[in-house]
Order: sequence, then structure tokens, then C-alpha cells
Amino acid sequence: MTKSRGILTPRFRWSEQADQLLRRDYADRPAQEIADTLGVKLHVVYKRAEKLGLKKSTDFLAGPHLRKARTFIKPGKRTSFRNVL
Repeated sequence: MTKSRGILTPRFRWSEQADQLLRRDYADRPAQEIADTLGVKLHVVYKRAEKLGLKKSTDFLAGPHLRKARTFIKPGKRTSFRNVL
């Protein structure tokens, strides 16, 4: 296997302070805000939260910002496959 030659970004090392911030804020803050605060990509926050067993709160999941995102695509004829023949 070859080295990345500087192509890949350096791996983020989770400190105790970063873990505390994630445990404190993950349930009630958008993950993108936490990622921006820590200076990491969004998937890094999701993977660490999964490893620590963290979940979003029910109040957060019922919030208006998620309701808007969930209703963006409505299932039905617009999203189903069409017969092109």
C-alpha cells in the first residue's frame, strides 16, 4: 500500500475535552454545528457519537428544523421509477 503523499487530511484525535463537548451538546444541537466547532467533517461527529452511544433528544427530533428537512422529498409518483419503454 502506498502512502497518501499528503492527499488525505490528518486524522482527528479525540481529546477528553472534545468528548465532553460531544456528550454535552450532541442530544440538542445539530451535528454540523458541533463539527464546525471542532473543525472536523460531519461524518466524524456521527461516528464518534455512535461509538459513545449518544442519541438525539426527542425534543430535538421534533424541532422545526428537522421537520422541514424531512418533508423536502415526499414519496409518491414523483419519486418512483417510471417505465421508459
